[in-house]
Amino acid sequence: MNLFFNQNKNEKDITGEIYDMFGDICLDNNLNDRAEAYYKKAKTLYIENNLEDKLIGPYYGLSDLYYKTGNYKKSVEYLDSAYYYRKAYYKKSIIEENKKLERDYEIKFKNQQIATLKIGQQLQKEKIKFRNIALLILLLLFIIIVSFIYYISKSKQLKSNLKKIELEQSLFRSQMNPHFIFNTIAGIRGNILNNENDKAVKYLTQFSKLTRAILEQSIEKTITLQEELELLKNYISLQQMRLNNSFNFTINIDDDIFTEAVNIPPMLLQPFIENAIEHGLKGLPYQGLLQIDITNFKENILFISIIDNGKGLLNSENSNIGSLKKYSLSTSISKKRLLNWSKQFKNQSKIEIIDNSKENKEGVTIKIYLEY
Repeated sequence: MNLFFNQNKNEKDITGEIYDMFGDICLDNNLNDRAEAYYKKAKTLYIENNLEDKLIGPYYGLSDLYYKTGNYKKSVEYLDSAYYYRKAYYKKSIIEENKKLERDYEIKFKNQQIATLKIGQQLQKEKIKFRNIALLILLLLFIIIVSFIYYISKSKQLKSNLKKIELEQSLFRSQMNPHFIFNTIAGIRGNILNNENDKAVKYLTQFSKLTRAILEQSIEKTITLQEELELLKNYISLQQMRLNNSFNFTINIDDDIFTEAVNIPPMLLQPFIENAIEHGLKGLPYQGLLQIDITNFKENILFISIIDNGKGLLNSENSNIGSLKKYSLSTSISKKRLLNWSKQFKNQSKIEIIDNSKENKEGVTIKIYLEY
């Protein structure tokens, strides 16, 4: 070890990590005095270089050293310091990740606003163009007729594009709604306060992946059924963690459906899954069950059913105006999206919502016929 020092021109070139490592080596070989010196040198270097988050290593080492030598008071003091910096490190990581999520959301929202503004400007230019052509009606009747047809066609196309972007904005805001984000962050905060740091990191990682997937897929015209199912599995698993596994879920797919070759509208099923969990399965006195079945109804037509054993639409606890409005909002958005999908790809799709209580059963069944 002294040979190593002699080979270096200046002891200051040795980083805190190396001193920390030497401390561990000396502690393992019962060289307690050397271990103490190395740990303290590492601590000094970290403090001088504003690397407080790395103080966890030497503090844990000093705690083990003093425990080993019988100085339990100092051992506890350094253990407390190590725990303090470890907790600060996790808190810093979570804050940085939340800031990144906020930046991603702001970038996505601003891009959609810019796209909407551009289409609005194009539509305004078309209106001005039409007014200019109308001034020549007495001179060039034929030009007026042609220009009028062009204007109507172009206006419908621009309005359709504008409506599509507005619908995508509504969909995006409805996916990760503020209540879900708040509940998720509150759950992570609870894990941290309960010293469940590993669980908090796992929770935050899964939440981050879900948010990125929604940001990426919300701008796509179509995604594969496989991508949609992966997003749903991630979303449902996160909800299970938040609700302490108070419900189970199954996804059943016909063997003859090649999920990677089927293209569907992005995030079509998530609003119905969210409604089933939040207004059907949440707070049940028994174990909830969410079942998703995907079969071939006809050639190029999928039949998707989403069934829960929850409270149902007509249940007295759930049949308030707020809950019905939320069901109505998600259904309206999804029907508009399917209408847009049908017009764009010249197919037919529809959605049905059935309250199972009418058949003396539990929960709600969503039936979706989707042509792909």
